[in-house]
Amino acid sequence: MRTAESKEKARRRDTIEIVGARTHNLKGVSVSIPVGALTVITGPSGSGKSSLAFDTLYAEGQRRFVESMSTYARQFLERMERPDVERIDHVLPAIAIQQKASARSARSTVGTATEIDDVVRLLFASIGKTTCPACGERVGRDSPESVLADLATAWGEGARLLVAAPRALMDAKRESEEWARAGYLRALDPARQTIELSGGAVAPVWADGRARLVVGRHLLRRGDSELMTTLASAFELGAGEIEVVLADGDRTLRSFHRSLACHGCGRSFPDPTPALFSFNSPRGACPVCEGFGRIVGIDPTRVVPNPSLTLDERPIAPFNSPAYESAYEDLKPALKKYRVRRNVRWDALTPEERDVVWTGRGNWYGVEGLFAYLEKKRYKVHVRVLLARYRGYTLCSACGGARLAPEGLAVTIAGRNIAQLGQLPLAELLVFLRELDLSDGERARGSQLVDDLIRRVGTLVEIGLPYLSLARTVRTLSGGEAQRIQLGSAIGNSLTGTLYVLDEPTVGLHPRDTNRLLVVLKRLAAGGNAVVVVEHDLEVIRAADHVIDLGPAAGRLGGTVVFAGSPARLAESPTATGRALRGAFEDTDRYGTADDAVVDRLLVAESRKSPGRLRVAGARAHNLKNVSVDFPLGILVGVAGVAGSGKSSLVVDVLAAGARRAMGKGISRDADEIGEHDRIDGLESIEEIELVDQSPLGRSTRSNPATYTKAWDEIRALYARTPRARALGLTKGSFSFNVEGGRCAKCEGSGVVSIDMQFLADVTVICEECEGRRFTPDVLSVRLRGRNVADLLETTVDEARELFADVPTLLARLAPMASAGLGYLRLGQSTATLSGGEAQRLKVVSYLSDAEATTRPTLFVFDEPTTGLHPVDVSVLLGVFRRLLRAGHSIVTVEHNPTFLMAADYLIELGPEGGDRGGEIIFTGSVGALLKQGTSATAEALRAHGTAAFLPTGGAR
Repeated sequence: MRTAESKEKARRRDTIEIVGARTHNLKGVSVSIPVGALTVITGPSGSGKSSLAFDTLYAEGQRRFVESMSTYARQFLERMERPDVERIDHVLPAIAIQQKASARSARSTVGTATEIDDVVRLLFASIGKTTCPACGERVGRDSPESVLADLATAWGEGARLLVAAPRALMDAKRESEEWARAGYLRALDPARQTIELSGGAVAPVWADGRARLVVGRHLLRRGDSELMTTLASAFELGAGEIEVVLADGDRTLRSFHRSLACHGCGRSFPDPTPALFSFNSPRGACPVCEGFGRIVGIDPTRVVPNPSLTLDERPIAPFNSPAYESAYEDLKPALKKYRVRRNVRWDALTPEERDVVWTGRGNWYGVEGLFAYLEKKRYKVHVRVLLARYRGYTLCSACGGARLAPEGLAVTIAGRNIAQLGQLPLAELLVFLRELDLSDGERARGSQLVDDLIRRVGTLVEIGLPYLSLARTVRTLSGGEAQRIQLGSAIGNSLTGTLYVLDEPTVGLHPRDTNRLLVVLKRLAAGGNAVVVVEHDLEVIRAADHVIDLGPAAGRLGGTVVFAGSPARLAESPTATGRALRGAFEDTDRYGTADDAVVDRLLVAESRKSPGRLRVAGARAHNLKNVSVDFPLGILVGVAGVAGSGKSSLVVDVLAAGARRAMGKGISRDADEIGEHDRIDGLESIEEIELVDQSPLGRSTRSNPATYTKAWDEIRALYARTPRARALGLTKGSFSFNVEGGRCAKCEGSGVVSIDMQFLADVTVICEECEGRRFTPDVLSVRLRGRNVADLLETTVDEARELFADVPTLLARLAPMASAGLGYLRLGQSTATLSGGEAQRLKVVSYLSDAEATTRPTLFVFDEPTTGLHPVDVSVLLGVFRRLLRAGHSIVTVEHNPTFLMAADYLIELGPEGGDRGGEIIFTGSVGALLKQGTSATAEALRAHGTAAFLPTGGAR
């Protein structure tokens, strides 16, 4: 029998033990994390979850991994900051999947980001079949055996053949004599008749500059060894190419190639290597667009930003500048001569009428003519600026957006080329792979690759991405989608004995699809891995094997373990998460059928009237099916729907980007990200539009909450006025991260330096020069209220508010952060370390003071603002939103969080499913109407969530 001691040792080997963790606000935390189980770390925002999961557990796993590497890698270990922890026992090699901004490169796709494209390219190189795009004939390598089989099928046994080898002639007379001496006494003329080479005759040259040397004459018989020898000899003489002529009848000629070539027209093709199918390789990329799938040209939607205007209302933007306004006068005679209507809106003109304006007629040079003239003046700076304003991306005419050269697109598997497979939704691609019928030879070469693809693609489908395609560019994905493709890439490799640390994998996932994600996470844990998830979603918490609840609040009031154990026990605890779980359980039982009293309460709340509305007409971005929808102004509008239903396409790509372009504000996203649509009406009701999405707050590691909210400007002024600063001749600029003189010269004020590890990810280490304190010794010697700038940067927002309670201008910058629930953030904390929800709330804070002070009505567009928020913190965010609404602004949010959606004044739901089965408006109206009438996935999720306890007191109305 095993002793108690041996059992304890075995248990410890199956458990990661963290003892005395003090990273950031953690207060000597000690916890156990079981291997082979799903562990959820939860708690209020800022309670220390990321500090424990990523900055302690993952950081130590990464450090020990580097320790196992080469001497080159290990030389940096002393410089890597060790987590502030007493010890961690039995830590496994670690993989972190965090909420990072998606790649901005147009070349990064779902296929490249998940490395599935690498396997697909190998599969096409292994079993792909090439078809000539010019004549449609089969392309392949020929051998004497294949030639004999082909001829027997085409001409039948007993046919008389002439086998010829094409040869280029340098000296026709001399080489003809040499052939004759070698025993080759005949050649073919261009009419395919035999010419005798004896007696000094010269072999005739064909139109391609080559002669045809007759190697032999035979009767066609299968298994004829002499014919096989002749064919082999002809391949050698013809440098891999032969031609066989039917000696009877019409002298039909067939060409055969030992290299890849078309059997119909003889066109040669390159070997199908993986590079041939890569748009990132010069060999595979389309030569016109260089693998981007688009080319730069004049964008008609930029030239005519508001297609609802008539020609009399001057809709052509470049003609409205003082330098070129005379173009309208030049246009008028052409409008009259060619009968183009001037009083009809631009988008209602016929294609012929618009073509007159665009390309020109007669003496009218057209819009294109103006830009052709400007191209000749590109040496002038202002002309280049003007051209850039109206440039955009159009589909490449050579490859049609497929990105690849014709040779790569000519290779198919089961009738589809690699670009066509890349466009399939992942769910359809999975079906294609499972139904692939391979021959014995193809199975030997490609079955393992197919199995690998089925596993990888199947994982992406399981975690809620069946509607994406491999060709979808990563920068068009929402934050949740981008994180889940990271997850799919990591877990699709089927590793064991690994620590996976995930940051809110349910971000961007509709409640209906959470269970599918949980199945994958549970299977990953069952494979012998430790799966640690930082999460607020109640369904994930309830499904966990082990829960660690941190709190009781944020910042200095957090950092302790308030509960560790099973979800069932957590639901009985007095913690904030325990109360949320009890509320969810109780509400489900009590209000699972949408209690009439609750629904009536929500219906009464509809009485608030909207001061106006924006109308999006004909939205067709991505999977949107030409939808038109109204967005009421002055209230909180929630846009819901299952993942992939088209929410971000409608709200971010069409409404936000399209409205900014139409208002002449410029866009915050790339030009090609403006979703296709007809028009947006009602823009006269707003004066500004702000998109608050999950993009990074700044690329610089020096960016922090103090600089982002401009609080640091006030702090620098206070330091510069101290006697010590004046004595040293220090100015306000000396306390800046972005100006030389006061900041550390080595790390440029960031406190850390990045080391290129070549074959590994870059390592970030503390700067040796300033020891992470960012400034020079002189600057650090200046103290304000007992703290130098380095000390102050480690101060939280709440602590800074107490410290500078008598400085109103600084308090005005700090107070909004506290009101948004961000008082626990350190002033100098890098914005790159913030979660998606923290980043969005900080963006809101940066607008809040100005928005409340301004009378300019602004539309705020948010992309999942509850990301990173504990259920108890959602009401804090709603309070911030209420302040914006009271100031006369409008809010539209893309959101899945049931608690948040219950507080919305108006809901727009897209669906009914994701991908091709989505893109339609399936509901518009109040929450009460959805609960009373709706049968959609969102209606069911809200009913299951419970409708009474989670409705914020007073709502957002």
